[in-house]
Amino acid sequence: MGLYHLILYIYRRTERSSFWFGIVCLSMTIRLFVTGERLLIGLFPEVAWIFYLRLEYISLYVAVWTMGLFFKSLYPTEIPRRFTQFYTGITLFCTLLMLVLPAQFFTFIITPYEILMLAFGFFLTFFLIRAILNRRSRARLIVFGGFFIVAATINDILFHQFRIGIGYMASVGVFHFIYVQAVGKLKT
Repeated sequence: MGLYHLILYIYRRTERSSFWFGIVCLSMTIRLFVTGERLLIGLFPEVAWIFYLRLEYISLYVAVWTMGLFFKSLYPTEIPRRFTQFYTGITLFCTLLMLVLPAQFFTFIITPYEILMLAFGFFLTFFLIRAILNRRSRARLIVFGGFFIVAATINDILFHQFRIGIGYMASVGVFHFIYVQAVGKLKT
């Protein structure tokens, strides 16, 4: 799905939402391969564990960041530029720390980042509700599909922090988001 949206972007460069959503899908795919069953580690066991741990963290940072940029590209007037600039700065800062610090330090960043993710999701929901009130195209579908991503993200945070939940489900949430959007396109 990620490659499909990136190819769409190549043919329609004015539709940045395809680019951002393609990156979201690719980063979620990478995350799926390095969390849970850790399929990538099974395929390439000789690669150092720190590489996979960094890949796990960066795929999360990129997925959340580009999801915000995806929504911003759909609803540029409802989502303030300062909001995306702030979150871009936070993401770049966390990514930089993750790349330069040893694992025993950069793994402590994830809990504050997860709290910021929840705040980010709350504000995005507020902005998307504003898009609904402004009668923007497909905003109701985006919010409905986004519900699955938010629920899966909350599950993932609870699972990561407390081992509560049913495992990592963000990729399932993104799948449901894509499904809702596809059904919505069929009806229009």
